[in-house]
Amino acid sequence: MNIRASLFKSAFQMAKSWQNKGMEYFKVRINAMIPEKTTTFDLYIKINNQTILYLHAGDKLLKEKINALNAKDSGQHFFIKESDRRAFKAYVHEQMISSDLNVFEKAHILRESSMTIVEEIFEQPDVQKAFDQSRPVIQQFVEFMEAEPEAMGH
Repeated sequence: MNIRASLFKSAFQMAKSWQNKGMEYFKVRINAMIPEKTTTFDLYIKINNQTILYLHAGDKLLKEKINALNAKDSGQHFFIKESDRRAFKAYVHEQMISSDLNVFEKAHILRESSMTIVEEIFEQPDVQKAFDQSRPVIQQFVEFMEAEPEAMGH
């Protein structure tokens, strides 16, 4: 088996492993989350191949928690239930139109969200589904680049 096929097989198996007791999850990069902003969805982490609730919907993620997770070898992602995908997209959209964040913070969110999209496209067995699910975030990214070109250099 060549390296590309092996990597694809590993990614496919990893994507399948995100299923836990009949629930499916999608990945979100830890740094795509905004500290001190209330979430409208639960956040999960993976520990020893177990999906564990980390933050309840309606709670805020503290900056110290994000820093601590980045410092640990616990991975670079949160997991969100597939049924909460729309809530996550709405969360990203709200951050993009928020006056609370400067253009560089917004660029950071879009960068992290874009990295998640790229990972998902490579790991999703149904590429068309991955593209369709990614379309709103990609559109926001394009609109942001047009509106705030100076933020793209950071």
